[in-house]
Amino acid sequence: MSFYEQFTTYDECAPPGVLLPQIKIEERYYKELAIPTNTSNLKFLRALCWKNMQEYGLSKKDKVYLDRMTMELQILEELGFIDYILLNWEVLNFCKEHDIPTGPGRGSAAGSLVLFFLGVTKVDPIKYDLFFERFVSRSRAKKIKGKDGITYLDGSLLADVDNDIAYDRRSEVIEYIKKKYKGRTCKILNLVTLSGKLCIKEVGKLVALKDEEEMNDISDQIPVTFGKVAPLKQAVEENEKFAKWSQDNAYAFKIALKLEGLIKNTGVHASGIAISHHKLTDICPIQKTKEGDLISCYDMNWIAELTVKFDILGLKTLTVLNDTKDLLKQTKNLDIEFEKIDLKDEFIYRNLQELQVKGGQGLFQIEADTNFDVCCKVKPRDLEEISAVVAIARPGALSFKDQYASYVRTGDSELVHPQFSEILDYTGGIPLYQEQLMKMAVKVGFSLDEAEQLRRIVGKKKVDQMPIWKEKIAEKVEENRLTNAWTGHGGIEIADVLWQVAEDSANYSFNKSHSISYAILAAWTTYIKFKYPQEFFIALLKMAKNEADPFDQIAKVSAELPMYEIKLLRPDLVKSQQDFSVEGGNIRYGLNAIKGVSEKSLQSILDYNEGMKKIGGSQNLNKFE
Repeated sequence: MSFYEQFTTYDECAPPGVLLPQIKIEERYYKELAIPTNTSNLKFLRALCWKNMQEYGLSKKDKVYLDRMTMELQILEELGFIDYILLNWEVLNFCKEHDIPTGPGRGSAAGSLVLFFLGVTKVDPIKYDLFFERFVSRSRAKKIKGKDGITYLDGSLLADVDNDIAYDRRSEVIEYIKKKYKGRTCKILNLVTLSGKLCIKEVGKLVALKDEEEMNDISDQIPVTFGKVAPLKQAVEENEKFAKWSQDNAYAFKIALKLEGLIKNTGVHASGIAISHHKLTDICPIQKTKEGDLISCYDMNWIAELTVKFDILGLKTLTVLNDTKDLLKQTKNLDIEFEKIDLKDEFIYRNLQELQVKGGQGLFQIEADTNFDVCCKVKPRDLEEISAVVAIARPGALSFKDQYASYVRTGDSELVHPQFSEILDYTGGIPLYQEQLMKMAVKVGFSLDEAEQLRRIVGKKKVDQMPIWKEKIAEKVEENRLTNAWTGHGGIEIADVLWQVAEDSANYSFNKSHSISYAILAAWTTYIKFKYPQEFFIALLKMAKNEADPFDQIAKVSAELPMYEIKLLRPDLVKSQQDFSVEGGNIRYGLNAIKGVSEKSLQSILDYNEGMKKIGGSQNLNKFE
């Protein structure tokens, strides 16, 4: 009986959950670890972690690390996630063995010590006080017993690891996955829906016969909170001008309400890859993109219920750093290892404090206008403060920019409550990180697992469960006799303070595992840019062709070059190479960056130059300057 027939027999059209892909570990890895090939995947993972732990200079004497690793492995095994972790190791290890640059980490995965030891992340969670429970917790996992006797996982609660890969080599990683899991992997469908703004704008023009200018003004009245467009009904309640227009144009508004949320068009998910245990055609309808790639007919939410959604993001910064590294090897015979850059080096922070003079082009998570402004205001002095810049430069948290900058200058932290001062003091009294809320919950007696439940319920605005948790907090404070002894703030109870922080910070608090990871990448780009500006700017200019507006990017880089006494030399049929290149202390414009020059014409010029060199040497070429 085929897999498909099993489920149609049970009147089911699909398996009840996710069955992880079967991991086939190559024999050579068992040999490297000196363990038998019939070793279980759990024991293989443990041996791999132990080996890499020793490579980090740690031993059994480092009890904090050993205990944390043991705890994580125990939970991963209990929840059935061992093969999922090995899947991530398998892909990232392919990158390592083929010199494909990967990022320090992304999202809550940086809270896992196991992933750090496996090289999936490059962030030590113990050093930066990150929580494994923010990544995986018992409350976030659920096993489902199928009628076929097999245990499945609830896909919506599966641990999530996002991987940053060098932009120019992402396709190699996808090809590796396609070959490794042939017939069991595809890209993921993306559904683009009609927002209220778009609906009202188009319906106003087509139905109410209004002009473009009026509809632009009216659609701008619809509130956008934390990047999310308010529903039309909510907008009517919150904005008088929009409410009046809707009343005056009731028929058009009625049609807009019917269209709101409908699917506008489909696309391909920017980073998601589905990997299945079974043949995808057995559990999911498949189609082809225009380019001929396989793509699911289910969107991200549905496909995650049946397969592992594996996120591989192409990060341009990693390509820029790698190109800079290659140039330094060619021009200065330097071999830079980014992971060995001293993140406490004063050179990094001195330059970040002088950004208004030196410019921020190419600095990861800093170059954008809002982020640049926050960084100039804060003037970070260490990695924790770069992390805060990353966390603050977002809707909601941006309102704390001045408070945090004041804390950095004066060291004065706003006191929320003595019970929580130790947790909040290092961010100026602002509950900037989700991990801080979790710590506050632990401080009153909850476990980290329970603290993660609280964070998710409040963060996702699960209205039905919020009153229950408010009561739980009050009971926990009472149970642990944490009665309020603080009278300096009107006698606010500890439970009330914690609940207020939980509710308020849900709109702006950030995942510290993510911000620390990205702060490291920001520090790397800062160090490289100001240490080796010529090579860094060439790498940035080469990347410009992949931007939406390449010439705008080139103009931005060109504007900063005089600050470093570097000239961008004009294109030259003889001296220019295909791409931007080093010429003395300056940069020569690349031929492929000239607008309107076809690839065929470019190749003809380069072939001609090469031929002339062979025939008469560089002397003949100089005649054409």
